[in-house]
Amino acid sequence: MRLVKLNHALIAHKVNLTTAILLITGSVLSVTLFAHAYQLSRKTELLQMTIQQLTETTNQPRLSRALLQPSAKADTDKHDEATEVNAAIQEIALPWSALFKSLESVNIANVQLLALEPSARQHALHLSAVAFDNESMMHYVDALAQQKILKNVVLQSQESTDISGQKAILFQVGAVWSI
Repeated sequence: MRLVKLNHALIAHKVNLTTAILLITGSVLSVTLFAHAYQLSRKTELLQMTIQQLTETTNQPRLSRALLQPSAKADTDKHDEATEVNAAIQEIALPWSALFKSLESVNIANVQLLALEPSARQHALHLSAVAFDNESMMHYVDALAQQKILKNVVLQSQESTDISGQKAILFQVGAVWSI
């Protein structure tokens, strides 16, 4: 067996001057940056408090004057806003389920409904569909016209197209619904 000797004596390390200078410079810069960030946060807090105090003192007289003298413009704005809200409520309150059920009940072979664009304000409906022959397309339009909820059903346009190598007709139908 070989004999192993361990020497636990302290070894003198050579200090690199460049490393020491970089360490000291980095430490000084870090402390300086933290101090500067602290000062900026304090100044920001003071400025925010000043702004808050100024707005509180200048807005109180204006608010009290505005409350004492109601303006016609404010009333008009409120009336317009209320009208818009009522219109939105009426759009939401429309019986969409009855409209969609009547459209789903029209199930014609060789016709696929592609898009449905309702306009609640005009009570109008714009449908895009594809059919594989003219007879199916016309049968679909007739079936839509016989729905109780739809009025003025009109074939608006049609064009020939290919779908997976098969000839088809892309068509659009317009209608008005009444409830």
